Amino acid sequence: MIEPQINSWTDAIVQFFENEIKESELYKARAAYEKKLTALKTEKAPKNISKLEKHIESNKQALLKIRENNISDDIKGFVYNWVIKNKSPYKVPEPNKLITKVTHPLKFSHSADINAGINDSKIEALDYLSTGAIQNRDYDLTHHNGAIIQLVRLLGVSFKNEMIYDCVIENDFSFLNDFRLLKDEMKTWESQFKAWIADKSIKTVGRAKQIYFPHLHNQYVRQYHLLAILHSSTLSHEIYKRAYVQRFSDLNRDIMNQKKKDKYHQNVSISYPSLATVEYGNGQPQNVSLLNITANGLSYLLPCSPPKYKKITKPPMQVKTVFDDKAFSKTRVKDTLTYMADFLVRFSLVNKSVKASEKKKWLEKWCGQIVEEFFQYVYSMQEFKAGWSLSKECKLRQEYKLLLDPFHAEERALEQLNESAWQGDVINDFANWLNRALEKSNKKFTGTEWHKKVWRDCFAPELRDFKDEIKQLIKVEEVSK
Repeated sequence: MIEPQINSWTDAIVQFFENEIKESELYKARAAYEKKLTALKTEKAPKNISKLEKHIESNKQALLKIRENNISDDIKGFVYNWVIKNKSPYKVPEPNKLITKVTHPLKFSHSADINAGINDSKIEALDYLSTGAIQNRDYDLTHHNGAIIQLVRLLGVSFKNEMIYDCVIENDFSFLNDFRLLKDEMKTWESQFKAWIADKSIKTVGRAKQIYFPHLHNQYVRQYHLLAILHSSTLSHEIYKRAYVQRFSDLNRDIMNQKKKDKYHQNVSISYPSLATVEYGNGQPQNVSLLNITANGLSYLLPCSPPKYKKITKPPMQVKTVFDDKAFSKTRVKDTLTYMADFLVRFSLVNKSVKASEKKKWLEKWCGQIVEEFFQYVYSMQEFKAGWSLSKECKLRQEYKLLLDPFHAEERALEQLNESAWQGDVINDFANWLNRALEKSNKKFTGTEWHKKVWRDCFAPELRDFKDEIKQLIKVEEVSK
């Protein structure tokens, strides 16, 4: 469906009735056309497709014909009922209940407030997000009665960044040119439009919930800080528009579908983590303001929590062994250590041997988890530039330089890896460290040589596999050189 070009006030008003006013002929014609288009997308039977295509073409021509009428009697009738007829609920209200243009409506603080607020028309180049930083902003219209929302929406129709509301304030009624009004009728329409418009000065009320904190400027003059400011519906609507389009557009749906399938998409996926939603109007958004009903009463809140910093991993330069809390910390395997220590103490208290094969399997399982976590740490150290352990600042013993930085530039690296002495030292250090860690986790546990043997037997095969893998990689590097 080709959308009509908006080249005049008449085009803007016609589009408004076509898209927004469900009772209008234009809206009904467009809805009938779009209904058939939707049905065509899912229809598979050739016979039915042919019928739908004929209906679509017929509905399209009917819609275009109504559009050609521009300001039809149908549209003119709606505007007459809203503005001129002066019957409930569209009866011109008291002066303090007129329609007001604002950026910060009071009704967002309390829905029972008067339809007033502040209109911040200044545009400033700011380094932070605020109403003043929005260039092409949407202004809000507040009103005293949700039943007149159709009139409020009509006054909010815009063309070239100017609303009908603004035209009425400026005594510019060119938007009525195509309504085919006689001279006397035109005067009546102009006066009735003016009767609905309020050009108010700033005003506040008790329900605005504005909190002022006094501070002494000098001994004669007291000043105040405003702690709770008015809600900016203009700023809130700008955030809502951007987030809604980016979250629910057809493009973003395609991107998210590809993401779920782990497939590539040429466009960027935009998401809003921890996005909160606030609803204004208690299910009746038309009672608050024009922008509120445009957003279905919803407003998005972006998270403003402090940033979460990730801990920067550094190679262990100031320790001699990797089994140190400044290197491989016990906190990485805290839960597993707790399970193991409690298990060992519990069975020793009931005078049961933990040397039984079934109990040993449990210990081997938990020890295996610790060993796996340990080698994850070892591999993470290899992500740093090879040779970091050769620095004068590094205090690691030679066996741990081989373990954590095996690709350093020393010529004897491969030869040293084949030596068994360093491997035995690392295995024994692991067994001693695990016993000490278990004793700290539960003071009732005392490690023995038998425990050390179990830990060594778990650790040695993993270290051997690690060594063989590194040797193979070093050989490949030497060949490639």
